[in-house]
Formats: sequence, C-alpha cells, structure tokens
Amino acid sequence: MRKMLEYLIPGLKLFVICAVAAVILGLINEVTEPEIKKNQTKEQEQALKAMFTQEEWREIPAVPFSLSSKDFEDDLLKKCRTTEQKQFLAYGYDFDGNNDTYNLKKDLSLDDREKLGALLKVIGYKNKGPVESYFPVIQNQSVSGYALKINGNGYGGAMTIIAGYNTDGSIRDVRLLDNSETPGLGKKAETEGYMDKFIGTGGDKPVPVIKNMLGDQKEIDAVTGASITFMGIADALRSGSDFVKKIEGK
Repeated sequence: MRKMLEYLIPGLKLFVICAVAAVILGLINEVTEPEIKKNQTKEQEQALKAMFTQEEWREIPAVPFSLSSKDFEDDLLKKCRTTEQKQFLAYGYDFDGNNDTYNLKKDLSLDDREKLGALLKVIGYKNKGPVESYFPVIQNQSVSGYALKINGNGYGGAMTIIAGYNTDGSIRDVRLLDNSETPGLGKKAETEGYMDKFIGTGGDKPVPVIKNMLGDQKEIDAVTGASITFMGIADALRSGSDFVKKIEGK
C-alpha cells in the first residue's frame, strides 16, 4: 500500500498542477483573444487604406474555383441543411461533364460571391487555398483592383499578408502583418522597401519565387539569410495573382 501511495501521490500532484495551469491559460486566452483580434482588425484596416483610397471595405470569403464532382458533393452539397442552400450552390457553380468538375460561374455578382462565401462558412467548409478573403476596390461603380488577405508559411510558421493587385493580377502593394519570423532576418520583410521587388510582377512579368529571379545583387543580398521567408511571401503573392486572374476570367 505504501509503495502504491509513493507512486500515486506524485502523479496526483502532477495532475493538479497541469489542471490548474490549463485553467489559468484558458482564462488568459479568454481575456487576451478579443484584444488580439481587435488589434489584428485594426492593422488590416490600416494596410488596406495605405494601398487604396477607399474608406469602406467589403470582405468576401474566398471560395474554390473548381472542385471534382465527388468533392463538390461530399464537401459542399451533403453538408447543406436546406433545399435553399443546395439550390444556391447549384446556382453558383456550373457542372462540366467533360472533366467531371463543378466550376464557379465567372459572371457571379459581388453580392452572390459574398453570399456564396458566407454559405460555405455556415456549412463548415474549410478553405484549402492560401487566399482567405478579398476586398474589391470600386471606382466609378466598377472593380479596378483587389486587396487580398493571404496566408503564407515562413521560417517561423504562419504569416498573414495583405496584398493589393490590379485586375491583370499584377502586384501594386504588399504588407506583411502577423508573423513569427526571426528578428534581424525574416523580420526584414516588415521594413520599408523590402516588398518593392514584387511590385509590378504577377501580370505579364512572373512573381520572383527564387533568388535567381531577382533583378540585381542588392535584392539578392536583401533576402540572403532569410530565404524561407522570401519564398513563403513569394509563393503567397503568386497564388494571389493567380486568384485575381481567375476572378477576372483570365
């Protein structure tokens, strides 16, 4: 019995310590999470306003442009709870019998795209692409560009990027927001001028995704030592450019 207690008591103590720590961490997260989200929203709004002269921003969740027949039925259709939801999905996508795919209609209005994105969130669809959402830039009652919220992967893990694009997919501005990159190395991506190497690419000119595609030695030196950060941003921006071209039907 004594030997059993010798093993049991330390185990109980460890359990209590872990339980208390979990409760404390949960309380801290409950207090700090709303403030963190508030700061992230503010930072995002500042980035958008720095890119385009537009006061109000309409965030539209990104939805898949094309899904196989099986994925469309399993990931979307079967998760719809009402006939109305199923009908709207059918309205938003065209079936391509030759390729057995469902493709997003190119002529969908911004209202319908927003509703479709909201519907996919309601049924629990998880966006698998790097583009999380986009913000149309409206001038003279027509879309003149887009700002995209893109998720990238750097040396320190997940990165949030806000990038502005022209309608041809070319990049006009980039801001690196949430990230855990290394100070003095990957963190340089936050400094003024770092993103200049990407400006103007993505349309007719490809986005530089490796150092050899950069213009001169100064640009190569600027990313040396933080190549993973550079490639993570570049891949995200190239995906954003492709996304814009698909929206525009190019």
